[in-house]
Amino acid sequence: MIPWYMGLSRQFYASKFSEIHDACKSDYLWWIAFLRLSQDYWWICREHGQCLDDRLKKVWSVIGNIFQYDNFQSWWISHSQTAFAEQTKAPKVTDISIYSKFMDITVNNSLLIDIPLDLSNDSIIEQLLDLLKQFPKEVRFYKSSANLELVDISTKERKQLPILYQVALMDRLVEALKMSKRSDLSWLAKMRFYEIGMAIEISPSAKPSKFDSAVTRTEKQNRVRSLVSQKKKAADSLIANIEIGKFPLKSKVSVSPRWTTDQKRRMRLAIDNGEWLNSNSIEGEYCFLGKQLDLFDSNNRTREQTLSVLRSFSKINNL
Repeated sequence: MIPWYMGLSRQFYASKFSEIHDACKSDYLWWIAFLRLSQDYWWICREHGQCLDDRLKKVWSVIGNIFQYDNFQSWWISHSQTAFAEQTKAPKVTDISIYSKFMDITVNNSLLIDIPLDLSNDSIIEQLLDLLKQFPKEVRFYKSSANLELVDISTKERKQLPILYQVALMDRLVEALKMSKRSDLSWLAKMRFYEIGMAIEISPSAKPSKFDSAVTRTEKQNRVRSLVSQKKKAADSLIANIEIGKFPLKSKVSVSPRWTTDQKRRMRLAIDNGEWLNSNSIEGEYCFLGKQLDLFDSNNRTREQTLSVLRSFSKINNL
């Protein structure tokens, strides 16, 4: 059976290259991007699937170690079929006239119809649409058979994914740098909600002006902090749902024990040693998502170079 994916723009592709090209512009890209910001998923990969939470173990069993790949494309080739491909054949319109006398028309949620071949195409389409209107949307809803189901969202919600990702990346990076007590990029470790919001240009109208009064300046700063706080909560909910195999949902996820005492100790030690997110993570995650960076000395990059890469996540599906 040829693999097909509910989250891609087409069911079938002439080449694997075309499929990967579409995958890099799909919600699957953000699924994996957000999952790479899950500290627990990072650790279950380090622990080779050893975890007390069966929900997280199931996700790991089909998605695998996403941290061992240099880019999303390589992961897609290796694991996408197991994780996201439908497990049944793609539904399609079929000529069953030869079998109609022997076919149970109640199976497979199908409709047996008679189309006179002497009708015009326009007439056939018009009558078909009128016929389909008799069936409620619930009946015509396709239930995904993939191991991990991608939830359909509105265009408005989809446009928020890069912003939520930027906030989640910075929030986790700042915390990781503080925990590891690294001093190589101290300006990153000192960033708070306002600095994060300004770095990703979360509210262009809140950009400070030399003409702002003290009251206006404070109002703008509070607006940015509030927006970042809201996006952080939404991103945290997204990642919590991704950890149990659901994306992009923001439902409340019940908390279950995941690690033994020894695992918690070793995880904290690894974070302290900078093995989780570190000063190279912004550029590293950008490259993983398949985007090329201008070459510059990674050990001597400027603050503006790093922030420029961070802002580029907002355009990643358009590159």
